[in-house]
Parts: sequence; C-alpha cells; structure tokens
Amino acid sequence: MQKKYNSILIFIFIFSVAFCQEKSKKPTPEKKPLSERIYFGGNLGLQFGDVTFIDASPLVGYKVTDNFSVGAGITYIYIKYRNYNSYTTTIYGGRVFSRYYFLENLFIHGEVEQLSGYWDPFLNRRTFVTSVLGGAGYRQRISDKVSMTFLILWNFNESIYSPYSNPIIRGGLTFGI
Repeated sequence: MQKKYNSILIFIFIFSVAFCQEKSKKPTPEKKPLSERIYFGGNLGLQFGDVTFIDASPLVGYKVTDNFSVGAGITYIYIKYRNYNSYTTTIYGGRVFSRYYFLENLFIHGEVEQLSGYWDPFLNRRTFVTSVLGGAGYRQRISDKVSMTFLILWNFNESIYSPYSNPIIRGGLTFGI
C-alpha cells in the first residue's frame, strides 16, 4: 500500500512541476539570421629554405551559439625537400572542427583532419593519414566582421607520416558575412 501512495505522490509532484510553473517573463532572445552565423577564413602557412612548405587551408564555420561554433575546411600542402634529391609532394584533404569561446577572445579548438599524400617516397602510392588536433586559440578582432586568429594545437595521433610536428602553430583570418 505504501508503494502505491509513493507512486501517487511522485506523479502529483511531477505533474505540479511540469504544468503548474509560472511562465518566465524574460523575453526570448531573437535568433540571429543565418548570414550573421556563418563565417569564412583560413590559414596560410609558408616556409622556405632546405624545406619549402606551403599550406593553404580555407574554412567555413557556423556559430551554433555566441560561444560555440562548428565548421569544415580543406587543406592543400606543397612540400619540397632540397636535401633529398629535391623530393616534392602535394598533400590534400579535409577537416571538421569545433571551437568554444570560454572568454571573449580565448577559445579551445578541436579538429579531425584526414589528408591524402605520398607519405613514403619509396612506396609510390597515395594513402590517408588522420590527425586528431586539439588546443587553444586567441582571436583579435580587427572590425565587427574580421578577426585574426592564433592557435597552438597538439596532434594526438602523431605518426611518422604526419606532415606536422608538435606543437602546431597556426595563424589566420576569419570574415563574417
């Protein structure tokens, strides 16, 4: 009999909480239009010397909330090693990422990138390498719609075929619509 009364009391409590709450009088924030939630940008990396390294990585992002965004990008890397009989290769692929701004200009960043390349010059076949990158970044606003970003990332899936060495330092620009 006691279980029956407990079940009735629990049902009444749930019913009263669910249906008898006073509605909040706070205005609901207006949802921003899509054009204010999308941004474009990317990174450009250049290194010249015994190793020539050119990285062009455009991206597009979507602000899910004011503090959280997700996005995708493509990567193209050109590498030339002068010391190894002028070995040259191109690497390309894509990535998905997310960013969470825990302060106005500071964020944590995570991404998964899959790149296709000739990782071993003796195999003569293109294969994929997956990198799991995470780290932190800083955003410096230039205007309402333009920002510079600086990231320090760590490759948690580093292998001998990875085109990056830890830590990975990136800089880039983002543009809102």
